[in-house]
Amino acid sequence: MRSGTYSAQQVADMLGVDLWRVKNFILVKSYGLRPTGGKSKFGRFAFADIFKFGLANALVKAGLEAQEVGSAVKAVPQNVWSGWAAPTYAAGDPDSPSPFVLLRHDGRWAVRNAQEVSHTVERALACGAGPDSVFALNLSTLFHDLFWYRIKPYLYGGSKPELLTAETIRHHEELNAEGKIRP
Repeated sequence: MRSGTYSAQQVADMLGVDLWRVKNFILVKSYGLRPTGGKSKFGRFAFADIFKFGLANALVKAGLEAQEVGSAVKAVPQNVWSGWAAPTYAAGDPDSPSPFVLLRHDGRWAVRNAQEVSHTVERALACGAGPDSVFALNLSTLFHDLFWYRIKPYLYGGSKPELLTAETIRHHEELNAEGKIRP
């Protein structure tokens, strides 16, 4: 295993999905998903890629088609991927800011805080929109659960959730660079 990257099989194992699912996300252009690096057909995945593919998997499980999944993942701002830990605070810390929520309304995807989503849903229902006119997925909870219940146990063993901090991220990166994380 090269420092800081993971194979398609490792990503599949971390997400708890079959390898064909990860490969399908790459091969079907509508998903718009690519691994960060590598020269092989399926490349090498950065840590943030695991969360992108995890989001795509959650959206597929919710019944969305490939093009919708691709649009949704593309709508997530880069700072969420590069600072992926930030949304996880809200899931376990009552003093943290409002959770990040992926929202589809009027055919457009956006990431909003929970209060904005609540107002959007209230307005949509007040205007007579049906419950299917709005789709919302709590990214904070999704990313929190992906890390603490899938990725962390795969990489380190054990499953005790802790508050994710910049220090734990640096620790993960150091262990990965030293080759001390399970290949």
